[in-house]
Amino acid sequence: MIGVALAAFLLLLAAVYLMARPYLAPLPEPEDLSVEQLRADRERLRAQVRELDADFETGKLAREEYRRLRARRLQQLEGVTRRIRELEHLEDGVEPEPAPPRLEALDRAVEDRIAERKRLLAELEARSCPTCATPIEPEDRFCRHCGAALATAEVKDP
Repeated sequence: MIGVALAAFLLLLAAVYLMARPYLAPLPEPEDLSVEQLRADRERLRAQVRELDADFETGKLAREEYRRLRARRLQQLEGVTRRIRELEHLEDGVEPEPAPPRLEALDRAVEDRIAERKRLLAELEARSCPTCATPIEPEDRFCRHCGAALATAEVKDP
């Protein structure tokens, strides 16, 4: 009987050890991550940003929550991308070359598109109900969705 109890106790200790082992192992430091792991993290973060965009467009996320989560993911994405570049340059032992003019022009074009999108977003926000963010027309005095009174000073025409 004592043998069975001892075997059960040892089995219990083994099970507890196996379940606790992931929590006892030290977390890898960011410096210890390989370029491949960082690239996988970058792709995961990009997918999360795309999911956030889709959730916001379908109305699953509130505007404030969307902005907060998206900003956090983009900040993480920027950090991972910067770390990948640093590791790649350390592995090569070569200083990074300046971007070719073609890439600089492409960067400017992308930045212009981003600025245009931000401007359009600001216009859409200016023409939405301050209470529920439903789009409104310039001549509306009350929100069609929630019925909130709209002050004419809040509505900005583009």
